[in-house]
Amino acid sequence: MEHLLQILILLAGVIVCAKLAGALSVRFGQPAVLGEIAIGLILGPTVLDILHWDMFAHFDSEGAGPIHELTSAARR
Repeated sequence: MEHLLQILILLAGVIVCAKLAGALSVRFGQPAVLGEIAIGLILGPTVLDILHWDMFAHFDSEGAGPIHELTSAARR
C-alpha cells in the first residue's frame, strides 16, 4: 500500500507541474501543450530517475511494476 500512495502522490505532482507549465506557456503566447510536453520531458527521464525510489527499482522486464500496483489496488 505504501507504493500505491507514493505513485499517486507522484502522479499528482506531475499533473500539477504540467498544468503550471501549460499556463506559463500560454502566458508566453504558446500553446499549453508545448509547456506540458516540455515539463514531461524534463520530469520523466531526468528528475524522477535521479530520485532512485525503491518503487521504481523493482521493474520487471516490461517495466510494469507501478502499473501492476495501480491495477491490483483498483481490483480490491
